[in-house]
Amino acid sequence: MLAGVAAKYGKNSNEYGKAGGTLKSERRRSTKKKTPILAPVEESPVKESDSLQMLISALKTEEAPTSTNGNGYKPTLSELQ
Repeated sequence: MLAGVAAKYGKNSNEYGKAGGTLKSERRRSTKKKTPILAPVEESPVKESDSLQMLISALKTEEAPTSTNGNGYKPTLSELQ
C-alpha cells in the first residue's frame, strides 16, 4: 500500500507521510567521514644489524618449552622410560 501511495502522490507528499512513510526531505543523510591523518613514523637510531643481534640474543636466552601431561604435572626422565 505504501508503494502505491508513493507512486500516486510522491515520496515527499503529506499523504505518503500519513500512510507511514518517511518523507524524502526528512530522511537522514549520511555524512562523509574523514580518514585520520597518521603521524609519520620516525626511524629509530638503532641500526638494523644491532636489532638483529638483539633478536638473536633474546632467542638464545629463552627456555626450551617443557611438555606436561595436561594438568601441569611434568614427568621426569625416569618416569618416561
